[in-house]
Amino acid sequence: MLGPSAGPANVSFVNYNKTAFNISWVPLTREKSYGKVILYDVKQELLSTGKRRKRSISSRTLNTTTTFVVLYDLPFCSRYNVSVRAYTKAGPGPYTQPRVLETSSEYDHNVLLHILVNVMHVEFGAGKLTACRFFKEIKSCPIA
Repeated sequence: MLGPSAGPANVSFVNYNKTAFNISWVPLTREKSYGKVILYDVKQELLSTGKRRKRSISSRTLNTTTTFVVLYDLPFCSRYNVSVRAYTKAGPGPYTQPRVLETSSEYDHNVLLHILVNVMHVEFGAGKLTACRFFKEIKSCPIA
């Protein structure tokens, strides 16, 4: 007996808020699953958090019998690889290609930009730009 020949199709993300996402996919067809799918396995690998890349990838898996899971309480400014695979009685199939999921900053970048513009002053004589200390203390994601 063979396990599934492919991972589920169309893995997609919908964010509920800045730290919670619904991950969903299209179920495998009987031809690709080689039997009835009894379980889906969702792998979540943390790549980076804030401005730091992880030296070693931390990962966790979630099992479900539905075609979606909700990931919640994810840290702000984090990047994850998310992959899904199906299980039949014969065993697991391959994971899908990883999709990158990114959580948002705790702060709205448009609001931060507005604050920066309003509190910044330019020292024309010295030829440099200086922001007030208040802005430097605000933590935000790197803007891509």
